[in-house]
Amino acid sequence: MEREIETLLPLYESGALDEAQRARVDAWLQSHPQEAARLQHLRTLKQVVQAEPQAAPEEVLTSLRQRVQHAPQLRPVPRWAQVLWGCALALACALLLWGAWHPGVTLQWQAPGGMWTAFRVYRAPAGTTDFRLLAELPVSDPAT
Repeated sequence: MEREIETLLPLYESGALDEAQRARVDAWLQSHPQEAARLQHLRTLKQVVQAEPQAAPEEVLTSLRQRVQHAPQLRPVPRWAQVLWGCALALACALLLWGAWHPGVTLQWQAPGGMWTAFRVYRAPAGTTDFRLLAELPVSDPAT
């Protein structure tokens, strides 16, 4: 029951209780002088806080107005720029994800005997050396 009365104290203070509930809280406060003193202390604090001015001092408002007036103005970003940056970000994310699951192409040249005969493209899964030949392009003689 004591817990129930403690939950009624804010309503008691604001005057929102009916007569029966108010009488119960009054009786409880009479039998608990420490709680009555605490409630009186809270009332005093409430009066002190309510007596303080609610508006900010004029010098604070003047300073704030000056800061707002002298702040750099931000221009809205055009819609086309937002779309362009969004597409660029989506493309970058797609490339990063693709690179994580499908490692890039490794280019390798071989010139046995000092003469190039073909351009070969190999690919291996990430972290391995198991290269697989993807394409072989014969090299044409640049002199002809």
